[in-house]
Amino acid sequence: MEVNPPKQEHLLALKVMRLTKPTLFTNIPVTCEEKDLPGDLFNQLMRDDPSTVNGAEILMLGEMLTLPQNFGNIFLGETFSSYISVHNDSNQVVKDILVKTDEVFLEAQIQNITTSPMFMEKVSLEPSIMYNVAELNSVNQAGECVTTFGSRAYLQPMDTRQYLYCLKPKKEFAEKAGIIKGVTVIGKLDIVWKTNLGERGRLQTSQLQRMAPGYGDVRLSLEAIPDTVNLEEPFHITCKITNCRVGGSRILFRMTLGREEVSPLQAMSSYMAAGRNVLRWDLSPEQIKTRTEELISQTKQVYDAIGMLDIKEVTYENCLQALADVEVKYIVERTMLDFPQHVSSDKEVRAASTEADKRLSRFDIEMSMRQDIFLRVVHLKEIKAMKKRMSELCIDFNKNLNEDDTFLVFSKAELDDLSQKLRPLGEAEREFILNLKKKECEERGFEYDGKINAWDLHYYMTRTEELKYSVDQETLKEYFPIEVVTEGLLSIYQELLGLSFEQVTDAHVWNKSVTLYSVKDKATGEVLGQFYLDLYPREGKYNHAACFGLQPGCLLPDGSRMMSVAALVVNFSQPLAGRPSLLRHDETDFARFSGTNVETDFVEVPSQMLENWVWDADSLRRLSKHYKHGSPITDDLLEKLVASRLVNTGLLTLRQIVLSKVDQSLHTNTALDAASEYAKYCTEILGVAATPGTNMPATFGHLAGGYDGQYYGYLWSEVFSMDMFYSCFKKEGIMNPEVGMKYRNLILKPGGSLDGMDMLQNFLTREPNQKAFLMSRGLPAS
Repeated sequence: MEVNPPKQEHLLALKVMRLTKPTLFTNIPVTCEEKDLPGDLFNQLMRDDPSTVNGAEILMLGEMLTLPQNFGNIFLGETFSSYISVHNDSNQVVKDILVKTDEVFLEAQIQNITTSPMFMEKVSLEPSIMYNVAELNSVNQAGECVTTFGSRAYLQPMDTRQYLYCLKPKKEFAEKAGIIKGVTVIGKLDIVWKTNLGERGRLQTSQLQRMAPGYGDVRLSLEAIPDTVNLEEPFHITCKITNCRVGGSRILFRMTLGREEVSPLQAMSSYMAAGRNVLRWDLSPEQIKTRTEELISQTKQVYDAIGMLDIKEVTYENCLQALADVEVKYIVERTMLDFPQHVSSDKEVRAASTEADKRLSRFDIEMSMRQDIFLRVVHLKEIKAMKKRMSELCIDFNKNLNEDDTFLVFSKAELDDLSQKLRPLGEAEREFILNLKKKECEERGFEYDGKINAWDLHYYMTRTEELKYSVDQETLKEYFPIEVVTEGLLSIYQELLGLSFEQVTDAHVWNKSVTLYSVKDKATGEVLGQFYLDLYPREGKYNHAACFGLQPGCLLPDGSRMMSVAALVVNFSQPLAGRPSLLRHDETDFARFSGTNVETDFVEVPSQMLENWVWDADSLRRLSKHYKHGSPITDDLLEKLVASRLVNTGLLTLRQIVLSKVDQSLHTNTALDAASEYAKYCTEILGVAATPGTNMPATFGHLAGGYDGQYYGYLWSEVFSMDMFYSCFKKEGIMNPEVGMKYRNLILKPGGSLDGMDMLQNFLTREPNQKAFLMSRGLPAS
């Protein structure tokens, strides 16, 4: 007996085609002139006209509604609006005009996908509790109901048939528009058929759903309006505005009177206000999907409006400023849609967020390729002048290049300057590891192969640290409970950068373990931003460490400033009963609060700068305390820890060079084999062969994760950060508040508004160099 028989395809293909509506119809124009007004003349003429639709004489438009001959493009699940304009051309007052649309029409298309005829015994719609249904698939002939499909309801192979039904709210619900408006369940279809061999089948669908009208953040309803109004005279209406946002957060409104039109951009930006965190983390999968489509639609409206501008009418305000303004809303809204994939505890929310990210990424590409926007941007005089100047410079550059016959000779050693300088250090570290491995093999009776295998490297690097500096990471962890480290780091950065951090109570977060802090200027009390700390792992969470920019700090269209918001997402071990989360020393540099909208080879500078404080003895005392008895870390252990900064620096830096070389090679020549290229550089530069039969680049996420062809930026950024640290902080005092404010104002504050090199020169008052970086690796600065 077959336990799991294969599923058979249904013999019928069912497709719900659309919800549709009837159309207004009249066979004569409905007009009213002054001469027709005396007595009942007009109505009498209408009654006497045999071609007049019954009831038209009293303008009962409801009786003029007829079933559509063409259903148009209104699909199931789509929300649509229709407008009826009733205009009084006379000088008389017309009262009590009522326009009602109660009925909804559903069309279902059924297709026979077999190779034999099929007899349709029954196709009916069972309405939901709110509706009555009338089937419109039969006609009355001589008092007898006859199906429109003929006396024999056969469905030939591959033929299709449309069934039409009219849904009307039940009397008890018809007057409750608020209820009907929110109803999504329509009913279900019940289909019974018989094949020409006598086999009977039945299909009953699940409840058919429609999409209830969405209100967005607010709902506006009319409470009272006058029955009549006089032309060009003021009148009063009473409106009710309901805040429909989840969580009930406040919304700032601006009332505009008169004929001023609200642009799509203004509509999109209406909920934003300065100095507030507008981010929401309680969106359901359905809301994420809906808001993704709304964001795309609203953003596209702005792009379309700009794309339709007459070229001669393009200005900075209606083009570049409009694009910049819509980008603010887009970034913030997108954060709420694509960030949950990294942190949400709900699997379905993570899946919806991932799909939103894909959908929005495709939309980004689509918008970035719009020629109509490009043409209007380049038309601006400023851009045209810039392009003209660039063109002239390019021509001059090529002319000078072609005519210049000077040349410089570089040796291979000079081209690979850093790896050459590190080679002696790497060789000494490899020799120490080989001796260590040989001794251990002899002690344990293992065969010594005379080489460092890839799987040996991490183990022997850890043993080197223990033997050379007597640093036991497990013992050291007991002095770094996460609460003490967090408090110490925040204290250091507050003191150094002139800031104060305040934890927000009852904050709206995505998980109960997440905390939110407000960042204020210590001197003025001005709120500069906020940051979330998400420290512990959980199912489905982003499994690396990263700082996510969630809400950009920038000017809004009204001139106010939006507050910057970021999230630090890491994965430290969860606290256990009687034992807090304990950090290794290399995990204590996690406080990163800087924006990342800068060049890729500068983006790591701020975080690498902050790492220097966890190698300073005084700073480490502020970050540490034994988790059991609260005693400070001993001076002896502290001294060994600080000295261990130089352990394995040669091999570690050479490995970074290997990864940078592989990254650039693969993005320069796509024909290269990734595994072979990695193996080549491991042997040439690191001096440790890659494991045969493996392909490390297949697990190297940075190759296609935003650092494509730019992985060298990690080392390049460290050159800059070391130059700033040694030249200023180490020289003037690591906790010098004046230097800290200088760093805050000249490096952190400009963000992407200045080139990284310009910020460096402003801070250093000179060109940067690599002397400090070499010193940090234990190499001579020359």
